[in-house]
Amino acid sequence: MPGNVRELRNVIESLVLTCAAAEVAIEDLPAEIVEASPAAAATNAPTSPIAHQAARLDDFEHLAIKRALESSHGNLTQTARALGISRSTLYRKVQRYHLEAVIKPSDQ
Repeated sequence: MPGNVRELRNVIESLVLTCAAAEVAIEDLPAEIVEASPAAAATNAPTSPIAHQAARLDDFEHLAIKRALESSHGNLTQTARALGISRSTLYRKVQRYHLEAVIKPSDQ
């Protein structure tokens, strides 16, 4: 149970940091939360393959990093601090998701 609370806290903190709107919409939620809802269970086919889930997680990570970068006006140090990851990890993810254009020029 404590792991679930930590996971929920992490999701909420991530949404607060990455959502541009004042309210969180369904499309802002991680796929595993949306798919676990009773409404989704009633309408969705059986559980997706792991590869499909990993791709959706990558999409969420890409969006979270992009929004956090935009929030900090492209400052890598502030973005890494807000996301709770090291600056070098953030830079690798920026390269992975081709987000270099969002980075402040003096931060590269």
